[in-house]
Amino acid sequence: MTKSLTNKRIILSFMAIWLFLMMAIPSIDSRIKMISLAIFIVGHVLLNNVKISDAMIWPLLIWLLFFLFTFINASINEFRFDTSLFEIYIIRPVVFVLLAPVIDKEDDLHRMTHILIILTLFIGIYNFIIFMQAIGLIPKVLDEEMLFGTKPITIVTNNFFTYRSSNQTALMFLMPFILIIGAGKEYFTSGYRKMISICVPLIFMVCLTSGRRILQIEALLAIAAHMVLRPWNRIKTVKRKYIIMFMVAILGGIIMLYFLNTALNFNLYRASWMTLKDAFGSSLGKNSNRGFQIQELLRMWKEKPIIGWGISAYSSRYNEWRSAGRGENWSYEFFYLALLFQIGLIGICFLGIYVYRIFRRLYKFSQVYSKHIDGIMVKAILWGYIGFLFCGASNPLVTSSWMWFIVIACVNYCKQQNNGKLHLMDL
Repeated sequence: MTKSLTNKRIILSFMAIWLFLMMAIPSIDSRIKMISLAIFIVGHVLLNNVKISDAMIWPLLIWLLFFLFTFINASINEFRFDTSLFEIYIIRPVVFVLLAPVIDKEDDLHRMTHILIILTLFIGIYNFIIFMQAIGLIPKVLDEEMLFGTKPITIVTNNFFTYRSSNQTALMFLMPFILIIGAGKEYFTSGYRKMISICVPLIFMVCLTSGRRILQIEALLAIAAHMVLRPWNRIKTVKRKYIIMFMVAILGGIIMLYFLNTALNFNLYRASWMTLKDAFGSSLGKNSNRGFQIQELLRMWKEKPIIGWGISAYSSRYNEWRSAGRGENWSYEFFYLALLFQIGLIGICFLGIYVYRIFRRLYKFSQVYSKHIDGIMVKAILWGYIGFLFCGASNPLVTSSWMWFIVIACVNYCKQQNNGKLHLMDL
């Protein structure tokens, strides 16, 4: 084994540890996550021959200049400077571009994809155990509060149930990701095929029963989109083993329903229906928390529609109205509406260009290599990217560092592989 290959495996091990901490156990002490990231960065700089192309540097410089302007704009409008925002919009992009060359070869992309599959399985099993504990089917064997410092939210009645753990946010990316991986699992080794076969139904069960509206909607939309976009010739070739697996799953579900209804006096069918019904119920009335938030964000935007109020701006009326005050006054559930009033139409168009360029590069690559495992992996990351941005409509965690690292590293990989194979001007 060459020294460079050994160094790359060490770096990818650091990456795997950091991704595990960020995605699987995000509630763990932030200092541990920072130390893990620092080790990842230092290891990458010392052990790898870091080369950042101009194609990555120039967009980064333009990004930094724009957000420095938004900080100045906020200061002019008398909103205080916030170090956490500086970390999100200035420090993180620099780190992402610095770490992007970690994924520059085919083996690197494969290892990152394998890590994401393992993380999906871990998060799925973890949440399934919490669900089984919540409905009383198994004794309490996992205590998230004791292990990671936060207690999962569980509400279980005969008519409704919800359970939320800190790592369910990662499913906003991993759920559509694993759906595409599942569609192309024949490209993987038998061990990963088995994991994928477990992951796909497990993750959808977790999403639909989690009680998180955005995850439930995303799961149903992802299934619908996949059925529409998947080639019909593949749908027609249904193998006997899949029919058997489907029948076994139905039989197992009937047995489980009977057991829950009789032994535990828990009506899973009714509770599931009420949980899904609640997901699509309206909570945007003008007197609700969300309704008033929308009103205030739009009111603020109309006062400065072009350049906005600055990235750290907030609505003092809304912060006074909401019962649970938070230190991050600039953070809102409706993230994109908040950005609209903070950075204005110019800022939204600016961000839209970046989002579109990333989408276009990943999409073009996945189309060109659609019959190759690399194309399947890039397509899965693209779907995860779209899913996470969709969920960002009602979740400020769209700025999560791990998601943007995965996407930008994948973009860097596509650029490296395109040399001599696909003209960059096509992207």
